[in-house]
Amino acid sequence: MKYTLPDGKVVNIKDPSTMDPQQRAQFNQIMQQNYPDFDIYEDERTALGQLQNSVRGIYGGALNTGLSSIQGVLGLAGLSDTGYVQEGLSSLREKVVKPFEPDEAYADTWLTKLGHGAGSYAAMAAWI
Repeated sequence: MKYTLPDGKVVNIKDPSTMDPQQRAQFNQIMQQNYPDFDIYEDERTALGQLQNSVRGIYGGALNTGLSSIQGVLGLAGLSDTGYVQEGLSSLREKVVKPFEPDEAYADTWLTKLGHGAGSYAAMAAWI
């Protein structure tokens, strides 16, 4: 695939969308070192995709914070089988939050992070 670099130079590279995550991270790191304003996902993002990932972040943030709060309260309670309960809650949290993780192209955008933060805040406010 021919790819135009930010300075106008054209190079032939493997399509980033077909790279495995390790290759893609390495490519992104090299590009960031040479071109600090480079964004590998810029052409993939859409307004609707951003909205979807922001909303997903709200639910993910709320679930993650809510389950972490329960885990913290149980840890403070000092239950005798806390180890099993904590492991179970950690496993549950990972499984429940996984569907609400943002797509790779939107993971580091400020709107996605804002959605995640809003969900976390809502979960904390629910405890008050």
